[in-house]
Amino acid sequence: MYKKIITILVFSLMLTITKGQSILPLESAEFCPSTEYTFEVHLPGACTNINVFGIAQNVAPQVTVLPYNIVPASNQTIFYFKGKFVDYNDKQTFNIQYNNSAGTPSTYPAKFSKIKSLLTPNSSNNIFPTSGSITSARCQITTHNISFQNSHYGNLSDLPASNSYGTLTDYEYLLPIGWQLNSVTSNGSTWLSTNNSNNVTVTSDLSHGVGGFVQIRASNIACGNGLQQSAVLRQIPIDRPAPNFYITGDKDICSGSKTYTLLGLPAGATVNWTVPTQNQVSIPNPSNGTTVIVTRIGTASTSVILSATVTDCVTTYPAVTKEIFLGQPGFGASYFNGSTSGAVKFYDPNNPTTSINNVCSEYGAYYIDGSPWATDAVTWPVPSSLPYCPTLSWSQTTPKRVNFYFTGGTAYLQGTASNTCGSASQIFAFQSSNCLPIGTDPCAKSLADYKLFSISPNPASDKIKIGIVSKPAPPPPCAKVAPKNNTGLGYTFSIVNIYNKLGILEKSIKSGDVTSITIPTLSLTTGIYNVEIISGTYNEKQQIIIQK
Repeated sequence: MYKKIITILVFSLMLTITKGQSILPLESAEFCPSTEYTFEVHLPGACTNINVFGIAQNVAPQVTVLPYNIVPASNQTIFYFKGKFVDYNDKQTFNIQYNNSAGTPSTYPAKFSKIKSLLTPNSSNNIFPTSGSITSARCQITTHNISFQNSHYGNLSDLPASNSYGTLTDYEYLLPIGWQLNSVTSNGSTWLSTNNSNNVTVTSDLSHGVGGFVQIRASNIACGNGLQQSAVLRQIPIDRPAPNFYITGDKDICSGSKTYTLLGLPAGATVNWTVPTQNQVSIPNPSNGTTVIVTRIGTASTSVILSATVTDCVTTYPAVTKEIFLGQPGFGASYFNGSTSGAVKFYDPNNPTTSINNVCSEYGAYYIDGSPWATDAVTWPVPSSLPYCPTLSWSQTTPKRVNFYFTGGTAYLQGTASNTCGSASQIFAFQSSNCLPIGTDPCAKSLADYKLFSISPNPASDKIKIGIVSKPAPPPPCAKVAPKNNTGLGYTFSIVNIYNKLGILEKSIKSGDVTSITIPTLSLTTGIYNVEIISGTYNEKQQIIIQK
């Protein structure tokens, strides 16, 4: 019973003593690091054996002068010491040890959280400039205002993120070399500071900063020299867009002269026009303006490249070019991927046996790259004047390339090149090594007359219907193809492709094995179209007319 009473009395005495502990400046005050402060400590009662030292949580503050001017009294002891906080924005504690008036060892941990350090980045430091990016044209000097609300100190390890303290009023800027901050020129590596530094004017030079940034960080100069600056608080991206220039003017010169213009030339930039020295065209010398006159002086049907090279205050850009077609087009060397030499032979009706392109095998996929003069596109109609074996299916995949699938017999393709000066055509003939000579192939004529499918109506407007002809017969045996013949259904087809007059695929319908199908044509414009119907290894082409 007496032990309990004694314990309660001692505990009450300790609470009373603890309540009398205090320190000035208060623990809630704000402190600059590396600055020596004088602290006044009040302890309850007459205290002895007083000592002060820093306690490390993440870092310990420094005691620079040990307790002095100790004034003990019966009700209170007052003393002083001096100390510094480390440049680290985390809680720092001065631990005060002493013997109280009863001679009992006691401790007073004085904890300081509001250290005005910028060592550890935190959300209290964030800034939000009014300019999220800077766009400055090349070879122009431009000015840009950057402003933002002042940020604050923060201590995230000991205080809530929202509990910031103090106000940061000093900021530094890292600019591209040659740029200026309030008329001070940057060397590209030194951080610049200025008065009223959350509202500044940045000025570009003529060329630097492409893909770079204006970087901003807080300075702790208000607390003294040599302190840690903040991490980069914001990077404002710089865009110095390259000029976008291009040449306008006609693509064809039939005779005489045409004028060509370079658009997008930046202010202060120069241009140099050139053409190949082929004695086909001429331009004035020198040609350094935004326009140039190109005169056709030769007679060859060919194409030339007009080039414009632009130089601005620091950069010479890759030449911008335009191909100009001279005169009526004609076919030059073309490439055929089924030939060992690469070059495709032109068909000569007077000498058919030597102008044939032997593909050496059936059931092959091939292509021709047309390389005509004076045109930028080639059309590939099947020549109506020659026998056509429908064992050839084809499609135009690029302006100058035709792909075809060859399954035997003799086949012909005709390329037609056109421009405003005229047009030219060239026929190409193909047969595999086991086909009959040109002109003696009975399959070509037999298959040309054979039709397995019907298309109606023709001409059509909004739809067409494809079906099997009445009482269909199999294709001629020499065709070496077999339409799909389904038990109970008879002949069927599964794929329908519709090509425009340029050979470009407009529609492709994969229907599964059917005997008829209706296809909407509302999306097709007025004109002539080739319809390819595929059944097994057999395909058939028919021509339709769309009228709106």
